[in-house]
Parts: sequence; structure tokens; C-alpha cells
Amino acid sequence: MAGPPVPHSRGLTTHNTSPSRTLPPPDGLSPLVLRSLLDTYGHTACLKDRTVASPRLAFDFDEVRPIYDGFSRTVGTGDFDLSELAVVLWLQVQSRGTPWMLLPIGLLNRFHHGSIVHNVDRGLRSPGDLAGRTVGVRAYTQTTAVWVRGLLRREFRVDLDSVRWITFEDAHDPDHRDPPNVSRAARGENLDSMLLDGRLDAAIVARVRPAGPRIRDLIPDAEAAALAWHARTGILPINHVLVVRRQLVDDHPWLLAELAGLFRDCRARYLERLRTTPSLEPDDVFRADLLARGIDPLPFGVEAVRPALELMIELCVEDGIIATPVTVDALFDPRVAVFSDVAA
Repeated sequence: MAGPPVPHSRGLTTHNTSPSRTLPPPDGLSPLVLRSLLDTYGHTACLKDRTVASPRLAFDFDEVRPIYDGFSRTVGTGDFDLSELAVVLWLQVQSRGTPWMLLPIGLLNRFHHGSIVHNVDRGLRSPGDLAGRTVGVRAYTQTTAVWVRGLLRREFRVDLDSVRWITFEDAHDPDHRDPPNVSRAARGENLDSMLLDGRLDAAIVARVRPAGPRIRDLIPDAEAAALAWHARTGILPINHVLVVRRQLVDDHPWLLAELAGLFRDCRARYLERLRTTPSLEPDDVFRADLLARGIDPLPFGVEAVRPALELMIELCVEDGIIATPVTVDALFDPRVAVFSDVAA
């Protein structure tokens, strides 16, 4: 059965409706259209190409790349109804009240022992050598940076106040103020070139790192260290979460269950593909390896995301990014119980 057309959608070409999406629009006329900011991952692609779809709900996707360039619009404008969001930014905006409702889905999850690299010519031998050194980072409140600083502080006892941090972008939260040991790189500078020519001793990087033989992981055996850390803590760090406008949920009581069903279907299809179809895509390889190790690569449901959120709250307080701790249960509206935990 063909799904309904999506008004003003971008790049959506397939119109197969998932058999599990059978309820008609509540008014019998047209689907509710959500203006959406969502990256294309293995577990969201079937929603974006409408392999999994709903006659009750449609999406108008704004294809912002990189995805984090849209986060300021999410919290500062009325551009979106459904949005991916960095977890640190969510904790910042929720602390002072927000029209957004957090959904218990980890959209982007990864370990961060390999997210800090160094220029070997600068003489660092281990994270403990960072005192008094200069470290570059896209923005101080970047979620990857908060995870990395937490590892440095807790696992390697680094005095982070002694580190000079160089940033290249503003925080997405306009109310945030960086601490005194943070300064902005000169206009026109970029992290890669400053690390390669030695003006930075180390840098916090995302999935794409500067290329060159002198650039290496600062934490030795980063992959093994991450797996050992997970074995001790049970935590898979969450970088990006999903939020929806609370008013829409109030106006359309069926909306949360419909979103839960769609994202659950997409997740299940993707995990099955990881189990049965080899892939060379780095994200697929990472998640397939986690599955093979018995680790859920895509936490779904409040209990599944709880460990990572609990630790991130602690790290944001330690970094001074949020003033007071909040419980994980306080982050969620009781209505998100329809996103029941599912097994990998």
C-alpha cells in the first residue's frame, strides 16, 4: 500500500508504507507534517526514504550538513518540530525551561577514548602530560569534548584547569560562557592546521580526524581502553538525542506512540541488516562489532539511555556547563513510556 505524499519534503523518493503503520490520520484527511532536523544514519535512513512510513505522520526534512550546524536553530527559532540535538545542549536548555520534550533514543552513540589525538612532535607521552599544554576543540561545550574531559579527569587524573583550551566556534547555547582558560583561535585558523604545525599539542576530534603520520591517539590502545571502560561502567556514551515540540504532543495524543513505532521499526531493520550483511561503512562496522560483543549500539527506552545520561549530567556539572544536577527521570515526560526498552 502506498503511503501519502510528503508536502514540501526534500529528497524522499520511496513510498512504501510499513505494514505495522495501519491507523489512518485522526481527521481522516491528511497526515501531520513535522518539520524535522535528522541526520541520515543506518537506523534513520528507512524513515527518510520512506521504507518505513505512516499514513498519520509525514516529515519535511531539512538536510543540514554537518547536522550540528542546525542545533542553534532548534533551540533559537521555530524552524523545527522534531529535531536531533546534542545531549549537552539539551541539558543546558532544559535547565531553564524549554518547549521541547526529550525522547529516550540515543541517535549517535560512540566511545571517546580515541577522540583526543596529539602531535607526536610535541612530546606528549600520555594524557597525564597535558598539564600546561594547549588543546584544540571545536567548541568547549561540544558533547564529544565533555565526554573526553570526563575521561581525562576521572580516568587519568588530569588537572583540566591547567590546560589551555583553544576553540573555533561559539557554543550553540547563547547563554553559555566559557571558563577563563578557554580562548578563541584567530579568525581564519582551523584545528587541523594548528595541530599539524605544532601550535596545538593535542586536539579533541569527532569521527574525522586530521590526517598525517605525526597525529596519533593520546590514550594508548584507545579501542581496547574503551571496551575495558565499558566493561567496568556498562556505559555507551550518547552524543545526540531526539526532541519533539511538547505542544504537538499535547495537541496530538497519538503522536508519541506513532514516533515510537516508526523509530523502533527502523532500528530493528537496521540491526538485522548489521547481523546479516557485511558493510565497509565505519559506523556500520562499529555497531556490528558492538552487537557481536553483546553491546546494544542503539539504546532505546528510558532505562537503556539512563546510564549514559546519568554520567553526562555529572560531567556537565563538573565542567560548570550546568549549575545543578538533575535526575534522569526529571528529564522525561511520563508519556514517553511508549518508547519501551527493546533488546538489541
